[in-house]
Amino acid sequence: MTQYPNATVNAEDSINLPPFPNCYRPKEIEVYLGDSCSDSAYHYKDGKWFYISLENITDESVVQILVDDSWAYIQAGNEVLLDRLGGAVLPEVPNLRILGISN
Repeated sequence: MTQYPNATVNAEDSINLPPFPNCYRPKEIEVYLGDSCSDSAYHYKDGKWFYISLENITDESVVQILVDDSWAYIQAGNEVLLDRLGGAVLPEVPNLRILGISN
């Protein structure tokens, strides 16, 4: 996927890691929306979403999720390049209006 070089490299770096076990509750989650984001669009740590930045969204067709410092899920276009989520229990992403953020 030369159209998404960073997503491809990130997926290749983690492809041989095992999926997360059942009922695994991540301590930290970073969600990147784009192939070459300087920072995450969503950041979850220690039980709460504490950072959401719509400015860090560069391309919504690329979703890269970092869980506890390792790539867990990467989708580029319509293709899932990596899915290690396994039995991880992910928190619900908050509604932006509830947080007082408009898009």
